Amino acid sequence: MSAGLLLLAVLAAGAQAASPAQGLKGAFKGKSVVLVSIDTLRADHLGAYGYTRPTSPHFDALARESLVYERAYSQAPYTAPSHMTLFTGVLPAVHGVVNWHSRTLRRVSERLPTLASLLAKAGYTTAAYSGGGNLHPEFGFDQGFDSFVMTRWQDIGAAGHALLETARRGGRFFFFAHTYQVHAPYVPPAPYARLFVDPAYGGRILSSKEELVRQVGSDVWERLQKPFWEPVDSSSPADVSHLLNLYDAGIRKMDDDLALFLRRFREAGLDRDAILVVTSDHGEEFMEHGGLQHGSRLYDEQLHVPLLVRLPSAAGAGRRGEVVRLLDVVPTLLELLGLPAPEHLQGQPLPGLSAGSERRPVYAEEQNEGLQSLRIGDTKYLRHGDREELFDLASDPGERSNQLTQDQAYVWRGRVSRILEASLTLGAGFRSSEVPALDPETKRQLEALGYVAGGR
Repeated sequence: MSAGLLLLAVLAAGAQAASPAQGLKGAFKGKSVVLVSIDTLRADHLGAYGYTRPTSPHFDALARESLVYERAYSQAPYTAPSHMTLFTGVLPAVHGVVNWHSRTLRRVSERLPTLASLLAKAGYTTAAYSGGGNLHPEFGFDQGFDSFVMTRWQDIGAAGHALLETARRGGRFFFFAHTYQVHAPYVPPAPYARLFVDPAYGGRILSSKEELVRQVGSDVWERLQKPFWEPVDSSSPADVSHLLNLYDAGIRKMDDDLALFLRRFREAGLDRDAILVVTSDHGEEFMEHGGLQHGSRLYDEQLHVPLLVRLPSAAGAGRRGEVVRLLDVVPTLLELLGLPAPEHLQGQPLPGLSAGSERRPVYAEEQNEGLQSLRIGDTKYLRHGDREELFDLASDPGERSNQLTQDQAYVWRGRVSRILEASLTLGAGFRSSEVPALDPETKRQLEALGYVAGGR
C-alpha cells in the first residue's frame, strides 16, 4: 500500500459510510475556476452560518446561490500551512510549509503539484492576486501560476478588477484572490466601526483606522500593529468585547468589497461559466480558550472556516451539514473539471459534488508547537504537548468539558501518531531542501501583520 493510501486508511478509521449523492464528475469540464481566500475569517461570524449581527449581507446572498458547507475545517491555524494544504490537497506534515516566524522554514517541493500547476498542465491560464506576507512566492505559492501579484493590504474588491482583466483575455483560467482585510490589527474605517462598536466603551483601544492613524501620525501599516495592541488588557471583558466588535466591523467592510468583486465576476459572465470557491485559512480567537488572535490552539474558533462552492448558473445550491476539510478542495475541483487526481492526494471530493461520500475525520496540526487534533464524528481529541483533551461536540460545542479517560487517551494518541507518521512518510518523497529567504520588504509586511514583532 502506498503512503498516500495508507494515510487515507488511517484517516478513514472510525468513519461511517453515508448515503451516496448524485455525482458531478466531469460535469464542468473546461470551466474556469475562481478561488477566494479571506484570511482569518471565522465561519460563525457570518450570517450564512447563523450569526445574528449584520456582518455579511453580500456573502450571505452568495451563499444562497452556492453549496454551503456548514462544518468545514482548516488543517492548520496559521496562514502558510493552511493555504498550502488548500493548494496541494495534503496535510501540513507532508508539504512542510510553515509561517515565516517558525523555527524551520521550507519551500514546497516542485515534485508536489499545486492546484495551479495541475490546471496549468491541463491548459489553463493561471493568475494569483495575493496579499503577500505568509502567502509568499518564497514558500512556493507561485508554483504553477503564470502571474503572481502581491499587493499589500489589498481589499478583495480591487482583486475584482484583475479578475475582469483575466476573463477578458479569453480561454479557460484559474484565478486565485487572497486578502488580509479581516486580519489584525482590527482597524476598520470609522463608518463601519460605528455600526458595531459600543459607544459606551471607555477603554483605551482605539475604535477606527482614522483614530489610530491620528495617534501614530502615519498610515503606514507597519507602524500600526504595536500601538493597536499595546493598550489591550486581555483580562478585561470590555476590551475583549471591543476587539470582537472591531473584528465584526472589519468583516462588514470586507463584505462590501466582496460585493464589488462579485459584480466584476458577473460582469465577466463568470456566474454562468466558472466555479467559484470562497473560504478562509483559519479563524480567530477572542479569549474563548484564554487567548487572542490565532496559532497556538486548535479549538474550533480557530479551525471552523466558511466554505462556499458556487457552480455555474448556481447549479445545486443548498446547505450541506457533513464535516469537511480544506484538504478536500483540490480533489473536488479536479473531479468537477474531469481531470485526473494524483494518487498522493489525502482529501476526498466534497459531498454533494461526488458520486458518494463518507463521514470524514478531520486532522489538524501546528508543527512547531507540537499541537494536534483529530475529530471523528462529533468526538474531538486535542494534544497540546503533554496535555490532552477529548470533547463531545454534540453536547459541548464550545469545547469546555474534557471527557478524556486514560484508556481513551491511549487510543486517540495512537491515532494521531499514526496519521503524523504516515504523513511524514508520504512527505519524504516530496520534501524540499530549499529554505525561503526573508527579504526586507516581506519582513516589514509581517511586522505589520504582527508575525515578526511578537504577534501571530
